[in-house]
Amino acid sequence: MSGIVSREILPYSRTFLEKVPLQFVNLDELVKGALDHRSLAGDAYWQIDALNEPVAYLILRNGRPYRIVGYSGPSVNAFITWLRRDNRELTLTYRFVEDGTLPLLLRCWTEDPVLQDLENGRGDIMSVLKSVRKLGESGLLKLRTGGTATLIPIEEGRINSAFGPGSAVTGKAIQQLFSEQLDESSLADYYPGPTGQLSQVGIAEAQLIVSAFNVWLEAASPTWPECKRIATTVFTAMKSKEVCFGSLSYDPEDGMFLEALPVETDKMPAAFSALVKSLARKHPSPESCMKLFGSVNKEKKLALSTAGLAPLFEGSLN
Repeated sequence: MSGIVSREILPYSRTFLEKVPLQFVNLDELVKGALDHRSLAGDAYWQIDALNEPVAYLILRNGRPYRIVGYSGPSVNAFITWLRRDNRELTLTYRFVEDGTLPLLLRCWTEDPVLQDLENGRGDIMSVLKSVRKLGESGLLKLRTGGTATLIPIEEGRINSAFGPGSAVTGKAIQQLFSEQLDESSLADYYPGPTGQLSQVGIAEAQLIVSAFNVWLEAASPTWPECKRIATTVFTAMKSKEVCFGSLSYDPEDGMFLEALPVETDKMPAAFSALVKSLARKHPSPESCMKLFGSVNKEKKLALSTAGLAPLFEGSLN
């Protein structure tokens, strides 16, 4: 997905790498880091800069790739290839964030604020806050001061926390933030409405789901040679109805593949479950075909179940 890059220093809890030239970083190993090192298993983001200007972000949920901002390709491998082909001197900053910060950051990266460049010197920021509190509204306030950004979620008019670079504050410290850290030049953006939770399906999960489908179909083909032809017909019919299939393609030789990350990833598990069951029903022994999905993907059962495909391991066609 593409998105909105930020020139301010964004919220983080700790920094793992800071502005390291990409030629000194093994990106392939770094993206797999959470699998080998528990210390890298938290929520985090990579910030890629060119001449001190942000180019793109790789968002990591529990250490696994979740979204890419500033690049619309289909996978992390494609993203890394894109970075390596860039002729500019790129640097990488790797930062971890407090729990609950990723949805706020993602909103700022993907959504335009309704109120923009509110001026503290004119009283705009406090005026908006008073209005939101009075009406009991929910929203997100992004404070910009001194080259940094602080994100403040508002829940039904209440402010319970604020996330800034290197700090997270709660309680009375929030009032001090407004009274002591803001100056005449401080600005703010306001995003109305509650901030939603992250979808259970990110880049890593989307690729896992697609891979499981291909593994299953490949395992079925020796005894069901027409399965790939049938898959083409069924997928084409479903693609016109399922929004999340819009960025996927199917080729009998290459299988299913992502052309870009689906827009509505939260609908992928149900759509793929329906696709697998529709195909299985066309097999001479539908129940056996469903059981095959579970057996060939058993080593990834936990990950696939977490991604929303648990029903496919039950073997039911309903």
